Amino acid sequence: MTSKELRFSIINLVQETEDPEILQSIYTILKKIIAPAPADVAGYEPDGTPITEEELVKSILEGTREAKAGNKIPFEQLKAEFGLQ
Repeated sequence: MTSKELRFSIINLVQETEDPEILQSIYTILKKIIAPAPADVAGYEPDGTPITEEELVKSILEGTREAKAGNKIPFEQLKAEFGLQ
């Protein structure tokens, strides 16, 4: 399939869907690929929000402190929260 044919097919499929989650996913993927991330972006939240290196380190340290304090989530509960059971 040529780039032109692929683009046409993608546009048709997008126009046919009414599912906001699918549309948001497509938007997030295209936005990440087309718009280069700023140099200070170290990762992304699940919703696509960029995370700086400082925020990532802060989150990791906070999680480490919580784990050391005994604030843990059992693996089975974590799987259940994400619907993996």
